[in-house]
Formats: sequence, structure tokens, C-alpha cells
Amino acid sequence: MRGWIKHANSRVSRQRVYTQQYILILGNTDIRCSTEIRSLKWKNISTIQDMLVDKRVVIQVSLKTGTRDIICNAGVERYLKRVYEFRAEELGHRPEPTEPILVNPDGKVIMSFKKSFNNLLEELGWP
Repeated sequence: MRGWIKHANSRVSRQRVYTQQYILILGNTDIRCSTEIRSLKWKNISTIQDMLVDKRVVIQVSLKTGTRDIICNAGVERYLKRVYEFRAEELGHRPEPTEPILVNPDGKVIMSFKKSFNNLLEELGWP
């Protein structure tokens, strides 16, 4: 994915960065690629001290029946930090805690990564 992003023109580079982080976050959490990830906001992220591991990211997601806490794999903090720093640089200040994590430049939620994902698969030579 790094090469896919590196060789992108400026028009699609942002979308590819977000797609990469989206894939990494989904692959290392139990978040569903539905309204759970789309409704995820910065305020829903915290950390806990684990007895066996230093710290773990905890993501609270909203469901129709309530909320659930997801204890993430180690490393997820890096992917979330990349998105946070990218967005902060784009805005010129920190994103609001109530802002969704995966947003377009205008602050609206990215509804689908399908085109970017398919483009990545094509780049990798997948059918």
C-alpha cells in the first residue's frame, strides 16, 4: 500500500492515505465496515492499561441495541494517530472530538472506500 500511495498524484493521494488507514484499522479491530466505522468519532477512543501489555486502544462503537467496547490489537494507535495528524494538518488545528474519524476534506463522513479499494487490488494485480 505504501507504493500505491507514493505513486499517487495529489488529487487522489489523500483518499489513498485514508483508505490505507481504514484497511489497517479494520484489520486490527472488531469494528464492522458499516455504520460502526462511519459513526466512529475521536471522542469514542480511549486507552486502558492491560496487565500483559502496556496500553491498548479501546473504541466504543454505537449499535442499534446500545454500545460496545472494542479492545484493539497493538499498533492501532499508530493508524489512528496518522489519521489524526493528517486531519490536523489539513485543518490547521486539532479535529473536534465530535468529528467522525474518516472524513472528506469538507468534514463529511467518507461513505465508501470501494473505488479506492478496487483500485488498490488492480494495482496489486488482483482480478
